[in-house]
Amino acid sequence: MLDSDNLIDEILNQKFKIKIATSGYAACGKTTIANKIQKKLGADIIPAEIWFYDNQNNKYPHLSGAHPDRYDLKKSTIEISQLIAGGKIKKGEYSHEKRLFENFADFQIGDNYVLDGTIFSLKIFRNFVDKVYFFEPENINTWVAFASHRDVSERNFDLKSAIKKNEAKLRDMQLILDNSACDIIKIKVNHQNNILKYNYSF
Repeated sequence: MLDSDNLIDEILNQKFKIKIATSGYAACGKTTIANKIQKKLGADIIPAEIWFYDNQNNKYPHLSGAHPDRYDLKKSTIEISQLIAGGKIKKGEYSHEKRLFENFADFQIGDNYVLDGTIFSLKIFRNFVDKVYFFEPENINTWVAFASHRDVSERNFDLKSAIKKNEAKLRDMQLILDNSACDIIKIKVNHQNNILKYNYSF
């Protein structure tokens, strides 16, 4: 079992340029890993939240944030292509409290980048990266409890609503898995004692 720093060392030891995706379940440390790679290498992070339908634009309010239909997938592939080609797009900051995007600004990337978000294991994104790392919990019950308490402490949910939301995410993650690229690298995440540990086989 590895902590996040050890896992990053293993990822960066692989012989390829850093054009990767960190994808998978919520509250499994994918963004933590992406942020640490950014700090270590200066890689740019392309968050899936850019294309998330917020409360003003959400066509499917009954779906969880893990469902592909909560994202503008067509726009995302167009704009990621633009970013890779050296272009700029408009990127807002998503407020979990307001469920809205704010503070829009120009966004562009360099040669090294990380696609970070649940949807980036989907087949439609595979050609944008060299490797796809998929983070999934070792124990579903422990994950639901961990993710729900995170939503209470960081995202202004009450516990009952948080549990309901993460149970919906669990259901919708099956759709993500069914449509993921065939060569994703699965990383098992242990949530015991509220400390994330990682188990992998590259």
